[in-house]
Amino acid sequence: MEKTNYASVTVVIPTLNEEKNIEKLVSLLKQSYKGIQIIVVDDGSKDKTQEAAKKAGAKVIDRTNKPIHGLCISVIEGIQAATTEYAIVMDGDMQHPYEKVAEITEKLKHCQVVVGTREQVLNDWPFHRRMMSKLAILFGHFRLLISGIYCKDIVSGFFGMHTKIFKEVIAKRYDKYELKGYKVLFDTLKYLPKGTKVYQLKYDFGLRSEGVSKINYKHVLYYFRSLLK
Repeated sequence: MEKTNYASVTVVIPTLNEEKNIEKLVSLLKQSYKGIQIIVVDDGSKDKTQEAAKKAGAKVIDRTNKPIHGLCISVIEGIQAATTEYAIVMDGDMQHPYEKVAEITEKLKHCQVVVGTREQVLNDWPFHRRMMSKLAILFGHFRLLISGIYCKDIVSGFFGMHTKIFKEVIAKRYDKYELKGYKVLFDTLKYLPKGTKVYQLKYDFGLRSEGVSKINYKHVLYYFRSLLK
């Protein structure tokens, strides 16, 4: 049976020191999805992340010498470079299931935004991080009421969108993004046209097998600052 062609899809992967994961992830995406485009946006890794991504067949954007660093601005630059109909954003640490890319793509044919909603978190998060996440999501839901948008997991880093719509929001609201922050989805949802259809795709948030998490308390501050924009 002939494989479905995914030439209409670009996967944008922001990275920082993911040498131990990125080659495997890019290779799996390439093997699983014929024709898919992959853009790795590297925010100044000190290891061999960029070399590993290129070896596996990804296009790499090097942000090492940029004046502002952060996951949000990395994703924005990746989306701006995308030329396909659909764009899917995912982490480079293997915690987002690459197997769901097919389902996200299919759903994007019928709605503008698909958000990976964490059904359960397989990581052994400490109590304070779980509470912090729940409070952040609660406040974010109140903020989105203004826009008439509902999304269960507004801080998800795994989502897909029509590239044109994403680019339009970035162009009009670039100054409203918390560029150093981690929650580019939330910053985008705030400014989508009212009534935008968001599909919630359930998935299990996997275990990080290699490397370390980059999130810290500064990113919590950035998120709460974003609530006021």
